[in-house]
Amino acid sequence: MGADGSAEIDVSGDRIVDDAPAWSPDGRSIAFVAYLHGADPFTIGQGDAEIFVVRADGGGRTDVSRNPA
Repeated sequence: MGADGSAEIDVSGDRIVDDAPAWSPDGRSIAFVAYLHGADPFTIGQGDAEIFVVRADGGGRTDVSRNPA
């Protein structure tokens, strides 16, 4: 989004809330946790929590953990 809060972009592409966003050191991408298939951040062992990286413009979303456990 712009410094004034305009032009917000949903870089995760999820309808479900994601967690723990972190900018890359160069500011070009963001890593975050996506809770998939019924995963709940407060319940261990249910669903699928994955780590994704996406460019700051919302493109190039990549699952870097690829582990349904």
